[in-house]
Amino acid sequence: MPFGGGRVVLMDARGGGLRLTWHPADGLTVLSLWREDRCVGTFRATPDDMARIISFLSGSLAAAARGGAGLSASA
Repeated sequence: MPFGGGRVVLMDARGGGLRLTWHPADGLTVLSLWREDRCVGTFRATPDDMARIISFLSGSLAAAARGGAGLSASA
């Protein structure tokens, strides 16, 4: 995703979508959930929120590489 603004769209096997959009003027990343062509929910993530999300995702990926052990969720 370009730093000057951009978007990533992911689709799952059930037809649901996750769209991440960077809004540089606001300093936010918006995560939106989609069903077909309809947005059904959004979350406006601050840079601190995104750091926590990235940490969780990298930990999940590392745990998956180890066979799924050792990952615990935190609030």
